[in-house]
Amino acid sequence: MPDQETASADALMISRKPWVLLRSGDFEQGLQIMHDEYEAKPTFRTRETLRLGIGYMWADMYDFAAAHFTAAAHAEFNGEIEFAFAGVAEWHLGNMEVATQRWREGLKAQYAVGC
Repeated sequence: MPDQETASADALMISRKPWVLLRSGDFEQGLQIMHDEYEAKPTFRTRETLRLGIGYMWADMYDFAAAHFTAAAHAEFNGEIEFAFAGVAEWHLGNMEVATQRWREGLKAQYAVGC
């Protein structure tokens, strides 16, 4: 039976695997793992939300990232970070006005920090 240190190391490797896949160019598999982790946790999934959205951006899938972060930003529990990343994705798509709108919406987010 693995000890706690080994189990912790194994968990770390599993959590890093999608990034290893993305860095190697296997976007489909890496994003699928991230999507599965996101779907497996229906509430309070800030980590999974950020991870999947940033994965989309890493893969130059800014349209998916914009839709993903915009939906997250308008969810029941939101912070300025979801709006910020939605704005970044929109900016990469050339939608400067929409990007600016998302950033301004973030100032009024439910859990905005220091705004």
